[in-house]
Amino acid sequence: YVMINICFDARVLKNGLLSNISRTGVYFVARNIFLGLYKRNKQINMSLYLDKDDISLLEQLNKSLDINIKPNDVLTNESDFSNTDVFFSPFFKIPDEIKKYPNVSCYTILYDVIPLIFPEYFKNVCIDL
Repeated sequence: YVMINICFDARVLKNGLLSNISRTGVYFVARNIFLGLYKRNKQINMSLYLDKDDISLLEQLNKSLDINIKPNDVLTNESDFSNTDVFFSPFFKIPDEIKKYPNVSCYTILYDVIPLIFPEYFKNVCIDL
């Protein structure tokens, strides 16, 4: 097997951990994708992307998802991504710091394109891709 190094943007998972209100459909999609990738541990090395101030929540996140991500497998905007193959964000925009690494393929999910197709109905909404 060829191991692939995936950094999963866990900020939406963190939001769901802190507030039941944040456990929307997007949260559950992110959670299911993460757990599906995490279970493929013979093919994938998983790391989590969190804001630096949220690293202290790792133990809670591990417990809530029934996983075992180690602190050295948590990356922040200040981390070195030179060993990362893929950055996957199930919700948020890809951070600019990660875009600086040409070795990292970046993916995100676009859940709804209606504002892009019919912008006249969303004049007061900022759409930042």
